[in-house]
Amino acid sequence: MPGMNKRSSRYSTVVSQPAVATRQRCGRVEPPAATGHAAPGDAGVARRAHPEAPNVESAASPAVAEPREFTELLENYRGLLRGRSIPYPVVYRFVKELGHGRQGVVFLATRHGARGCLTEHAIKLFDPGIYSSAARYWTDMGRIAQQISRLQPLNNVNLVPGNFYEECNGIGYIHMSAIDGIDLQFLMDGKHLELARARGASKEWNRFLDLLFRLEDGRISLRTGLVLDILRNVLRGIAALHANGFIHGDIKPTNIMINIQGTVRLVDFGRAAREWAADGQVGRAK
Repeated sequence: MPGMNKRSSRYSTVVSQPAVATRQRCGRVEPPAATGHAAPGDAGVARRAHPEAPNVESAASPAVAEPREFTELLENYRGLLRGRSIPYPVVYRFVKELGHGRQGVVFLATRHGARGCLTEHAIKLFDPGIYSSAARYWTDMGRIAQQISRLQPLNNVNLVPGNFYEECNGIGYIHMSAIDGIDLQFLMDGKHLELARARGASKEWNRFLDLLFRLEDGRISLRTGLVLDILRNVLRGIAALHANGFIHGDIKPTNIMINIQGTVRLVDFGRAAREWAADGQVGRAK
């Protein structure tokens, strides 16, 4: 997730015709007021947009009601944060914040399903405050929805794409698998070493340093073998994205997760972009 300053665990159906644009309201769906068309190269994928928002292809000015509408959208976002829950279409209760960045906030959330089924997931709320208008916000949410439609079917151990995109009160969010682990930034910071040393025996501590870390003059660095293993898995995830025509666009330590089994996984595809070839077709990694 871009710029996520995380220090603990966190983490389609293709429509045959252009989708009719609707705005999701908690408890109801407003009737369509305009038709949203798929962007060039995205034919057949549903796009969410606000009924008063201009098409992506058009350069029309926002509707007259845009300032009031945008103010309402910002308040809806703040309301979800204050309430620490998403009430519709399925209730999510936010357990704790996992990270935050320019695009929004990621929470560990409990999903309250039918007949008392409680499951844990990572939920990323997208902040409308970084956009200049509601129309621009919903247009970008359409891009993210399309992106998830294409990436969700990928079954790659080194990727954690969003499971689905949804909206509540016009605020977009994505549902992801929660990862029991740490990010690479936390691993490199070395703060966890104090816990390991306090809880382990001297023999275990020495083996820990021999295999994974090097301590010199109070500074920590990763052993070469560990670095190569992490890079190898990151590159496998990137290769899978490229093979499907996407560039991640935000590779950094906080977007590289290592779960409790030691599996390296790439997260946060909010800035992922389609790779276009010179002929206008989606490029494919060879």
